[in-house]
Amino acid sequence: MPSLLLIQLPVPQSVFGLQTANIPFGAACLKQAASPPTHVGSAPLAIDIVPESLSSYLGDAALIDQICDRQPDMIGFSTFVWNVRRVLYLCREIKARRQVRVLLGGPEITPDNTLLAGAAADLLVFGPGEGLLPDLPASPGTWPQGHVQAPPCPGFTRGPSPYLSVDLELGLSGTMLVETTRGCPYRCAYC
Repeated sequence: MPSLLLIQLPVPQSVFGLQTANIPFGAACLKQAASPPTHVGSAPLAIDIVPESLSSYLGDAALIDQICDRQPDMIGFSTFVWNVRRVLYLCREIKARRQVRVLLGGPEITPDNTLLAGAAADLLVFGPGEGLLPDLPASPGTWPQGHVQAPPCPGFTRGPSPYLSVDLELGLSGTMLVETTRGCPYRCAYC
């Protein structure tokens, strides 16, 4: 069964100490959408989410070691304005160490984002990936394109909350912020 490791990097903090609010809700939504496969012909996909305790507190070298040691078939990064440059750096470093397919998704992955030119990513996903991810392992023709417009997805009006159906790690303080909407409150085209 192919494996996918999802990663969300934190918002950079201007002070040292406890990071907060790096709950990988988008990754949890993707994991919920892809398992179990709901589309006819979909292949099972083992999805793991890098816990907040690692993604928020490890430096780049240690995070790259953790990612490479897990040996996933695919790595997906949730890409935001605050982490796009770090994501691109990590992609280059990971691809230099091992052969793995890297996909980028999230609000910063748009056709007009010039930062993505020459990115060390195999697939750029424009739009919410919940409609794409269940079929990705059975769609080898998607990868050579280098980018894909994700199909519309029905959202999460059906099924349980990702907070209840996916293992999300509590923060070091034993709490977790709850997002009531996916994405930011500004109603851009991505969301």
